[in-house]
Amino acid sequence: RENIVEKANINVQEKYKDVKESFLWIKNVWIADSPMQRAIPSFEKYASLAKLSFENTEEGNAKKLEAEKVYNAVMGKLEKEQGINGYFLLSILTAVTAFMYQYLLTKKKQSKQSETQPAQSGKAMLFVIPLIMLVFTLSYTSVFSIYIVIGQLFGMATAPLINYLLNRNKQKKFVEAPVNIVDIEPVKENTNTQNNSKEKKTVNNQPVSSNKNKKNTKTKGKAIKYPKKNKKGV
Repeated sequence: RENIVEKANINVQEKYKDVKESFLWIKNVWIADSPMQRAIPSFEKYASLAKLSFENTEEGNAKKLEAEKVYNAVMGKLEKEQGINGYFLLSILTAVTAFMYQYLLTKKKQSKQSETQPAQSGKAMLFVIPLIMLVFTLSYTSVFSIYIVIGQLFGMATAPLINYLLNRNKQKKFVEAPVNIVDIEPVKENTNTQNNSKEKKTVNNQPVSSNKNKKNTKTKGKAIKYPKKNKKGV
């Protein structure tokens, strides 16, 4: 039986070299970059990944113990050789790149808008998003962390070029846009006001006199009363 276990360990190690997926210091990219995680999963983690179920009975527990012994006998040596899967470096790198990317976005928004509300929300997101990314990378696989880091670095590298091309396109459109020249006409006085002023000065096509003339016309227009004659002619 010992010979069978040794041959199984040798075959497992050779097969693992063929299917191994590592990245720099990370020995298994399908497990989180953490010293708390082993590069080769334990039996319990393997059972959950493979969706192995055992009945909670004496027979089921016996099968579970037997399967665990076989797994440890075959994979135990490889598990010890591979050791831990990382040192939290990818998680820290993800948080740093997320902070830098959000800093560039908030700086761009503040240059366009000077209101207080967008600035406060941008400052909050500057610290919230890196913390969220840190938690996600600690709980998910290393592939997810690598994807986030590469995406953020690519975004920071291409953002200045994209902004330059957009600003250049806007300037071209502004220069090539036709200019509409509007003829400015002289301001005309309102004809109604002119007619009203003329009507006030004339009444029945006759000019209205001043106050002095009005007084004179009143005195001139009065009839002179003569004393009545008696029947005798006196």
